[in-house]
Amino acid sequence: MDFYKLKKYALIIAVAMTCFTSNAYSASHWHTSKIKSIYPLAAGGLVLIFDIDSANCPATNTGKYHYIKVGGNGVTQVGIQNILSLSMLAATTDKSMSINFSDASTQCYINRVKVNF
Repeated sequence: MDFYKLKKYALIIAVAMTCFTSNAYSASHWHTSKIKSIYPLAAGGLVLIFDIDSANCPATNTGKYHYIKVGGNGVTQVGIQNILSLSMLAATTDKSMSINFSDASTQCYINRVKVNF
């Protein structure tokens, strides 16, 4: 095998390795605001919209939707029920709620919440 063919194969392998490795990282962020809307979805999940948008959510719409669904950011069906219950409590008592969500997609999937009293 001559030197130029070897160099060509090395270049092809390097390009292929670059294509298959990713530096895309997602981060977990906390956001605190009062709830503006609770929007149940037909598939069993729900969407929370807050009075103040999170700067860390990559969604481009105003009134950024934060989704909760089974499998989204590790949430189970029981987790959805717990988040919905606490969300309704925060909304009806006019309390701010803190959410933890992933910025890996424009759905900004929530996986935990808290309300301080």
